[in-house]
Amino acid sequence: GLAIQGGVLGGIDGLVLDALQSLRSPYSDRLMVAVGGLGDLWVSLLLTAGLAGMLWHAGDHRTVRYWLAAAAFALITPLLLQHGLRIPRPPTAPADLAAFGFPSGHVLRATVLYGFLAIVIARPMPAAWRWLPYATAVAIAGAVAMSRLYLGAHWLSDIIGSLTLGIAWLGAL
Repeated sequence: GLAIQGGVLGGIDGLVLDALQSLRSPYSDRLMVAVGGLGDLWVSLLLTAGLAGMLWHAGDHRTVRYWLAAAAFALITPLLLQHGLRIPRPPTAPADLAAFGFPSGHVLRATVLYGFLAIVIARPMPAAWRWLPYATAVAIAGAVAMSRLYLGAHWLSDIIGSLTLGIAWLGAL
């Protein structure tokens, strides 16, 4: 709601954007593009198809349905909200991106897909080791979020909204 109204995070959004833009370098740009690629659409589609196939082959049809619900949400929701809410991207956003940026599709996909993958991996693990896939999922989603901020593709409020939406959907599933 605050992002839609340009509320409390407006000033913080600009400060974070300016601070990260001052740190940019060609080497870091290439690294952040690669890290952000973990949330790309084609990576998400391959991950979705691959895990669905593995779960189906293993006979875990119930988990396949939950996985597909997670993936459908992560793939469709950013498009619907971006075009419905029409919140513009920062002026530093690369020209090849769509004009509207809330929520971040990359961050939402990374949060939901890697988060659900962590749940699938952690389920059969001993309780003492379950933190490992969850920590890995948090690290991946956090790295994708940082890359989108660093590259100037999204405001901080876009990222916070995407993470919150993704975690809420994982909780609902």
